[in-house]
Amino acid sequence: MAASDLESSLSASKWSTRRDAYAELAKAFEAAADDSDPVYSQFAPALVKAVADSNEMARKEGVNAAAAFFRTAGLAVARGYAADITAGIVSTAFKSKRCVEPAKSALLDALTAGPEVLEAVVEIVLTKGFTHKTPKVVEAAVIAVKDAVLAFGRVTFAIGDILKAVAPLFSHAARPVRKEALELAASRSSVSKSGRIPWLARAISRR
Repeated sequence: MAASDLESSLSASKWSTRRDAYAELAKAFEAAADDSDPVYSQFAPALVKAVADSNEMARKEGVNAAAAFFRTAGLAVARGYAADITAGIVSTAFKSKRCVEPAKSALLDALTAGPEVLEAVVEIVLTKGFTHKTPKVVEAAVIAVKDAVLAFGRVTFAIGDILKAVAPLFSHAARPVRKEALELAASRSSVSKSGRIPWLARAISRR
């Protein structure tokens, strides 16, 4: 699909057209040779709306496109969009049963993009996901962090800071949230204990 056609399709009124455009966008990111490819500067901003598309089917493809972006974009590119894309995932995609698993996978992909991207992603999930008014969003956010801790905890996370963030959820009104919060706390035994990481400590202190 030509860049001009893709751009118009991304904002089409028909949801199926947007869905197909998001799928094409994911392919374009995967095919990019490096960070200098114009696909990033031209289409990365569209991901903020894509992950929060009003149609669930289209939104799922938007989330998949975001995952492709995080897998292929280097730190210099990804860090400029990480916070806004993550905020869209947390506030909208996490609410959707169809989108929640791809959304969690997209956030795991984001964690590999570099330290500044990881910082932005984790801070958004902790501050917006853990405190969201919708229980299933909170539950999804906790699961996403648990999966991330188990996958990257040895070198990435300060477990004490994660526990501090999750502690208020032990008494959450929703049972599934309490269950996942306890499982996240228990996951500390699956990773090596490490010292506090300054950027994560700062993120927690601002909550």
